[in-house]
Amino acid sequence: MESQKSEPNQNKGGSVARGAFLFGMGTMTSRVAGFIRDVLVVSVFGREVTDAWYTAFKLPNMFRRLFGEGALSVSFIPVFVETQQQGDEAEIQRLINGVMSLLLLLIFFMITLGLVFMEPIIDLWVGGKTGFGEVPGKIENTVLMARVSLFFLFFILMFAYFMAILNGLKKFGLSGLAPVFLNIALIGGALYADFSDSKNVLILPIAALIGGALQAGILIPDLMKQGYLPRPSTHIFNRRVRQVLKALGPSLVGLGIVQMTGIVNFRFASFLEQGSITYLNVADRLLELPLSLIAVSLQTALLPTLTDYFSRGEKAKMASTANHYLRINYFLAVPSAMGLFMLGQEIVEVLFVWGKFSKEEAMISGQLLKVYAFTLLTAAGIRIMSQSFYAMKNTLLPAKVSAISFFVHIGMAFYLTDVYGLLGLVIASLITASLNFTMLSFLFRRNVGSLEFAVLVKRVAGYFVCGLPIIAIGFAFGPLTESISDSRIFKALALFLSIGLSGLAYFAIAHMFSFPEYHEVSRSLLGKIKRKLKR
Repeated sequence: MESQKSEPNQNKGGSVARGAFLFGMGTMTSRVAGFIRDVLVVSVFGREVTDAWYTAFKLPNMFRRLFGEGALSVSFIPVFVETQQQGDEAEIQRLINGVMSLLLLLIFFMITLGLVFMEPIIDLWVGGKTGFGEVPGKIENTVLMARVSLFFLFFILMFAYFMAILNGLKKFGLSGLAPVFLNIALIGGALYADFSDSKNVLILPIAALIGGALQAGILIPDLMKQGYLPRPSTHIFNRRVRQVLKALGPSLVGLGIVQMTGIVNFRFASFLEQGSITYLNVADRLLELPLSLIAVSLQTALLPTLTDYFSRGEKAKMASTANHYLRINYFLAVPSAMGLFMLGQEIVEVLFVWGKFSKEEAMISGQLLKVYAFTLLTAAGIRIMSQSFYAMKNTLLPAKVSAISFFVHIGMAFYLTDVYGLLGLVIASLITASLNFTMLSFLFRRNVGSLEFAVLVKRVAGYFVCGLPIIAIGFAFGPLTESISDSRIFKALALFLSIGLSGLAYFAIAHMFSFPEYHEVSRSLLGKIKRKLKR
């Protein structure tokens, strides 16, 4: 009997791992394209333009993260899954059409307000008398770019909703890959500006609109195939839509506060030297690749599974599943954090020092990245913990935790930025992220079950032991490459070889210790490769 009971759970775990892998591969492809995009942007345009662009695009990008990676999915998917389980197709259509109509109203409202009030918003945000506001024309360019970028909201919210529907159906691959079209469009815009020697600041926001349309549009055929393409409806506030709204409010507050941390960081950075916003964005971009591959991918695939368990009252399985995927998160996050800390400076130099982005600027971004690297450990945990509360339709507790962390962050940012400058801002982010994870873990224990932290800490310590070769390679990289050659191509090849050797050494030691997480990750990877080869 025991083996029969465990089989469904194993199937669920395998489903989560496969879904996470598919979404992760798509997301990783998009992040790589994002690297190329940002390398081109910072090398083609000067810091007065890149600071303005990253500030202008921060507002619609905040809604991308808020809805695309958060609030819409966590409030819609549990209701969607529950409605599916009841098998009422008419009610499912009323749900997806009602939410679509609400989103269209929200988009119209936000774009109208943004067009009218964008100038005072930007002036209040970064328009101080020192730093950002001192450069002639910088505020005006930011306002112009931000107004055009507002229309990106329509495409990104449609994409977020289409993705939520597909993820609720456990269709993950295309949703992860779709954002690559935004990056391709921005790459095209940067190349056009470079080859045509154009100084028009609207090139980037127009490219973003084209990319956003492609990103949302590519999901439409899949939705039509599944029979769940949403349409506007006058029957908005039905019972299921009200359930989504009830969860959406607190989740918007909670995840919105997390996104506000980025807004606050830009505010503090705007008072520092020109380029500070760009340096912060470069470090954040490098952090996003492992974070999206690890935490975002797992959380996206995990939510429908946790929702299934909760709907059946199986809290023990919820705790077991959360614990299991926390270990997988840390198994992948620990070597990523160690690698970024040891080789972060070299990674920034190899990838970003082109055109107008100098080696001195790379040093600043590299220092930020070294501190940012360890937010991988807390971010991975926060996302898994949050999914458990969202699966229970309890979006209020994560919102309260985010609010506490946010106000602590502001206080620490004031002090640490004054003492350490831009680096202090990143240190404040790391400390408050750690506080957020600690509080969520305590609440999880009270509401769901034990995470077996003693076992988890021992396992994570083992992962750090597996990562010792990463430290050795990091210490040897600089002196060794400088003594052999100063060639840029040689350094790039040496860097990628070092990263590859570090990864192989880590996995080899994990295999020697026979960590279960190693076997699961390798099985998922090899299984996907075998399925591809058979096609």
